[in-house]
Amino acid sequence: MARAIAVDLGASSVRYASAELVDGRIEVEVVRQVPNPVVGSEEDPHWSLSFLEGFVREAIQFGDSLGEPATVGIDSWGVDHGFLLDPAPDPFAYRHPSHQAELASLEPYQAQLYGWTGIQKQPFNTIVQLRARTRERRPTAPWLVLPDYLIWRITGDVHQELTQASTTQMLGIDGAWHSGAFALSLWESSPVPLVRAGGDKLATNSADVSLVRVGSHDSASAAFGLGSLGPNDLYLNLGTWSILGCLLPVPLVSDEARSANFSNERAVDGTVRFLKNIPGLWVPNRLHEDLGLACSVGEWLERADPSWAATIDVYHASLYLPHSMAEAVAALSPRIPETAEQWAALALSSLVSAIADAVREVAAVTGRDFERIRVSGGGSRSRALCQAVADATGLQVVAGPVEATLYGNVAVQFVAQGIVGSLAEASALLDGSFVTQSFGCQT
Repeated sequence: MARAIAVDLGASSVRYASAELVDGRIEVEVVRQVPNPVVGSEEDPHWSLSFLEGFVREAIQFGDSLGEPATVGIDSWGVDHGFLLDPAPDPFAYRHPSHQAELASLEPYQAQLYGWTGIQKQPFNTIVQLRARTRERRPTAPWLVLPDYLIWRITGDVHQELTQASTTQMLGIDGAWHSGAFALSLWESSPVPLVRAGGDKLATNSADVSLVRVGSHDSASAAFGLGSLGPNDLYLNLGTWSILGCLLPVPLVSDEARSANFSNERAVDGTVRFLKNIPGLWVPNRLHEDLGLACSVGEWLERADPSWAATIDVYHASLYLPHSMAEAVAALSPRIPETAEQWAALALSSLVSAIADAVREVAAVTGRDFERIRVSGGGSRSRALCQAVADATGLQVVAGPVEATLYGNVAVQFVAQGIVGSLAEASALLDGSFVTQSFGCQT
């Protein structure tokens, strides 16, 4: 067996890709990518279960059409989940307004929760979502975060993969479910068993295609997909949300880490991704849409006016789910942009300022002297963004691969297939599988 199919579910779009081992390199090709529709309204947003499940089944059918044994691995964003109910309701979207409202009810317990789980306070964490569902008197049932929920729908297997479990704010720092956190969720169902990535292959309705649990949190697959990361390396996955962090052997749950709102999420190999969520391309993408520009987001950022200096707080609550991103940004800006180039400068400088602040914070909290930032995701295509990060941080920025999530997904599948001997061997294989581009500080 030497074919792996990565299903990568994103909040904006979903895709699947086919990968092979060719001359000691992993080669990945995206087969299909389509938008991920939000169903319902802005006041009650959900994900379409029939669409997501149908897309995974389509990827399995694609594998079946190849006429050779293959595996499929599913990754997605974190925290959102489905309930083991029949009929199954559409999963709530993490930006649902009820989650922001419910976050305040957990405030008295946040210090305790951080000590238990090492996970940052966020309105979209699964624990907050479950409390919101309890307030709404939803039918109580066991739940699974999306990739494992879709695996259950297709195979009937009920387990929760560790990297996704760690996004819920309910996994203890010992790597097991925490009973106290489950009690605070108010949800009256027992936790399902945990499992590591790269385990057994699960049967599907295709004789030639099996499902494999990969690092099912997309940012965990992205971090693994970068290949070897050293103690002086930061990683930055620049997507709709951006993830900045480093790898640690054990969780770091100091007061400084909690105050700076850092998370301890699990890596593919069970170690810790010490990280911070940054709003990422959410603001630039929505601004680009509101302005109705014909060029790509990357081309627009390249044309940013260097003489126009202003920034906004990209963490501001008004940017979380605005009716108009342009109006929300203008309300926060000390200067109102008048041209597309000035809007680009505002978007670029604001995002880079947030990244640079997070870089300084992670260095201070961990006590590490970082030397470079490995950048992946759609934002790594932007030369303007990568250069601006290098200038703002003084660190070397190494961009690529763009598709780190896909590389990390399929590399774990090759381990599960037995073609690659271990996760360490897979990491070394990844090092030789793609080309990167470096940016040095020019200021």
